[in-house]
Amino acid sequence: VLELSSFQLQSLASLSASPQIAVVTNFSPNHLDWHGSINNYRRAKQGILNNQGGRDFAVLSQDDPTVSRWPACSQRLWFGMSDLGRQGVFQIAHNVSIRMRGTETVLPCDTWPTPPGEHNRQNALAAACAALAAGVRVADIARGLSEFQPLPHRLQFVAEVDGRSFYNDSLATTPESAIAALRAFDAPIVLLAGGYDKQVDLSGFAAAIAERVKAVALMGQT
Repeated sequence: VLELSSFQLQSLASLSASPQIAVVTNFSPNHLDWHGSINNYRRAKQGILNNQGGRDFAVLSQDDPTVSRWPACSQRLWFGMSDLGRQGVFQIAHNVSIRMRGTETVLPCDTWPTPPGEHNRQNALAAACAALAAGVRVADIARGLSEFQPLPHRLQFVAEVDGRSFYNDSLATTPESAIAALRAFDAPIVLLAGGYDKQVDLSGFAAAIAERVKAVALMGQT
């Protein structure tokens, strides 16, 4: 299992290489300081699909308006928070529908120990969809999700001190991922954020901070 950056995907183009199972969770502007434009960045990311064949799988988010329109020559499996009758994995309320090759299974998902936020639920659906494409049994997918331990630095619960909960989300390296984290909580938020300038638009992040954050400490170059 490989997590591939846009830089690595750009290099794959010269090798005419693609994975047997490609997963695209979402798309938003990033690393424009390197790629130069949003179009160049998109082309680099789409390289994960370009050389797939009819026996390969593209696992795509049907909820992302950009990714859902990306071309693919492979078999498509979809994931999302609504069910449009497609092949893939979908959450409706407290249940998940898993559908592939004419077979459908509905599972309860209340016990999945995912971190807060809909974006983390989407990640769980994408992982289940990739496992389905790899031939993993539905019962094993359900057990894996129920036993999953959240990863460090991804909205990771650190501690509770004097009634305040601390979360480490330092792998949120785009405005969109940071906004998703802010939307995961209803309690008052004190935010520590900053970094170096990747030439991306921060106006949406600033608006989300103004709307959802009680206090903020900003650091770094940006």
